[in-house]
Amino acid sequence: MSLKSTVWTWCLNHKEKQAAAQKVTLIGSAVDLILGVLKIITGSLFHSHALVIDGIHSLTDLLTDAFVLIITRVSNEKPDDEHPYGHGRFETLGTVVLGAILIATGGALLFETIQRFVAGGSQELPTWPVFIVAVLSIFGKEIIFRYSKKVGEDLNSQLLIANAWHSRSDAITTIVVLVGAVLTYFGAKHMDSLASVIVSIFIGKVGWDFTYASIKELVDTSLPDAQLAEVKKTILSVPGVLSMHDLRSRYHGNKAVLDVNIQVSPLITVSEGHEIASWVMKELMEGFDDIEDVTVHTDVEDDRAEAYQHAPLTLLPLRPTLESLVREHWDKIEGAPKLIEIQFHYLGGRVLVDLFLINEEISKDQSEALAAKLRSALSSTNWFKDIRIWNSFQ
Repeated sequence: MSLKSTVWTWCLNHKEKQAAAQKVTLIGSAVDLILGVLKIITGSLFHSHALVIDGIHSLTDLLTDAFVLIITRVSNEKPDDEHPYGHGRFETLGTVVLGAILIATGGALLFETIQRFVAGGSQELPTWPVFIVAVLSIFGKEIIFRYSKKVGEDLNSQLLIANAWHSRSDAITTIVVLVGAVLTYFGAKHMDSLASVIVSIFIGKVGWDFTYASIKELVDTSLPDAQLAEVKKTILSVPGVLSMHDLRSRYHGNKAVLDVNIQVSPLITVSEGHEIASWVMKELMEGFDDIEDVTVHTDVEDDRAEAYQHAPLTLLPLRPTLESLVREHWDKIEGAPKLIEIQFHYLGGRVLVDLFLINEEISKDQSEALAAKLRSALSSTNWFKDIRIWNSFQ
């Protein structure tokens, strides 16, 4: 598959992925609404304050579902002038906010549990409808969790996966309500408080995990070492790549962006070096599903900053200056044939000059004599390395 077809396939799947993310979130919202209302009504009528609170918790999930709907739509928008790398970071930011909501939810539940334990007092015993609604809620939220998590993994969307775990946290809190209701019915009231503490801590831990992972992405954390090793192996396997350095990576949403310097032969053409770089980009984008963009800088020698730590970087003259000087001295050489082309190779802080004659039948000794005269004329410059003369009859 070519790079062009890879990009085209991404464009074709773009709307399908966005539709799948919207669908699973809407289904989850409908379930949250039904279960939330059902738990509040049942808890109020059949003496379970915990079920009422759990119902309110379910309704708050509607807010996160709406948040996910907005973020997934924005994060899947194509790149534009203001966001040339796309909108993937909006999903990262959304995951941070969702993780913060989970942390706050866990903290609020923990605080409420402590308050209820300190307050103590008697309460009416819950009746069988509370148990039935709690069981229905547990199964419903577990199904939504598994469905949302699978879609999130298929789409490689941390935001959907985080929202799925939010559904799982709701199911677990309902388990606490069910256990608490049963134990309360049989008189073991303090077990309800202990279970609530455990679940509250669990919910906060899930929120922290997602928030921490997303914050690492926002501060441009690199890809894992194992994956970078595979990336390096892929780059060095491309014909024409002599070495590589300054490989940098960062996440952008659920995809990665790479920058790398490759070293190629200094005597090949610019177009060949560009083609080698294009193959490096192609192999990386086709070989790794989570890499969406690669910037390849082509070098003819190691130009890392360390090489210039003990010596200032000196820029050499460009073609207009060099060609003018070479032709000026060449034209002064008696009997010098006409030049058809001049090539300059920038190597090790000096310039290697290749002269191409226009089908002149001269011997190797004559060529060397011409080169020697030009070397002598250019020897006083601070950029000169050597002269080579080429003609079609040698």
